[in-house]
Amino acid sequence: MKYLLIISLFLLFATFSFAQDEVSDLLNSDLKDKNYFSMDITWNTWDRRPIGLDLKAYSRGYNFSFVHDFQIGQSKFGATVGLGIGTNNYYHDAFLSISNNDSASFYKIPDSISFKGTKLATTYVDIPLEFRFKTKADEPSKSVNIAIGFKAGILVSSMVKYKGFDYLTNSTNQLKVKFKDITAVNKYRYGITFRAGYSKINFFGYYALSTLFTKNKGLSIHPFSLGLTLTLP
Repeated sequence: MKYLLIISLFLLFATFSFAQDEVSDLLNSDLKDKNYFSMDITWNTWDRRPIGLDLKAYSRGYNFSFVHDFQIGQSKFGATVGLGIGTNNYYHDAFLSISNNDSASFYKIPDSISFKGTKLATTYVDIPLEFRFKTKADEPSKSVNIAIGFKAGILVSSMVKYKGFDYLTNSTNQLKVKFKDITAVNKYRYGITFRAGYSKINFFGYYALSTLFTKNKGLSIHPFSLGLTLTLP
């Protein structure tokens, strides 16, 4: 079902892009539009953490988007709408346990257990929408950019990975664990975005209004990300 929805979103965006071209022609180019790719490289964290959990500073993520950008008339204002995919990795020092009722709980890894890494990873297909201002709309390579927007997405993948000593037997045997499709992870996400920068490089911020876990299936955690955006014309 979710893959059918993803295909539908791609078709919808393609139809929208074609329609924008038609609208631009009808308005005698009052709307100056273009398509481009963008990539966000992000640092990920949460607005709250389980007691005792250390969320690592190298928790990172990537967003790849195909974006339709149009300028409003001859003004410095415009808007963008796109379709993208975003992955977030949260490295920490705890076990993520899923109970029989699909609830998620974090448990601190004892100091006696040595491990190389443990993480929670999520991937969403997103639709970003932004309203932007450019100081030089006709020369984007020389423009200061400011944008605020909103994006919403649907979950396509979630995973927990652990690599280290065998915590099941409390031995030094190496153990690799991977769980997919974490049912407690929220199937939808939505939040506000912000960008500011110069030319093709911008600072990026995202704060999720939705929670990481489904209501009553885990802590009420709101993810947020900071990073850099690279525009690829």
